[in-house]
Amino acid sequence: MGRAGPLIVSSSAKRCLDTSRLIFGDNAARRLLPVPSLYDGLLQPGHDNLFDNLGYAPLRPYMDAEGGEDLLDAYAEAAMEGIAQALVATAPADGGDPDILARSVAEPWVICCHAIYTNRLCLMLATALDLPDCERSVPLDTDLGETDGFLVLPDQGTVTLLSEIALSDTAHRSIESLRAEHAAAQDQTV
Repeated sequence: MGRAGPLIVSSSAKRCLDTSRLIFGDNAARRLLPVPSLYDGLLQPGHDNLFDNLGYAPLRPYMDAEGGEDLLDAYAEAAMEGIAQALVATAPADGGDPDILARSVAEPWVICCHAIYTNRLCLMLATALDLPDCERSVPLDTDLGETDGFLVLPDQGTVTLLSEIALSDTAHRSIESLRAEHAAAQDQTV
């Protein structure tokens, strides 16, 4: 891969892009991948009813709600297709390689989009990476707050909330510093 920093997957909504830029500063420009389908996908029929019934909550109750799993699975599949299209479109150095998504999955990811949809996309990625159940439970059981997202480190097999890592000096984030902070946070919880 040889790319600098994590792949920052973001909805094209201004608030999500601002979150990515807030966390990564100018470094976001190198790997920021705005994906319109991450926002457009939640404008489909059924999404409003589900959200009206459950509000801001972890993903698990949404997946357990009648029709919720199917609705969110369809969203996540369409979102991954949108991410793949965006990767191909923005990666001329890769020659428009249709396998770029499969290769990118092995890289660190930051996911910033919308409430439960961020969680569902993160769960899909964690499942594709065959991460352990304890890591899959992070997106399933987290009530995602405002201006937050997930860091997925495939090489460490972990999923972490961005807010759980000390993000005070955000102007020059690198994946190495995120890995070090994640490791320190893990050490504190043991």
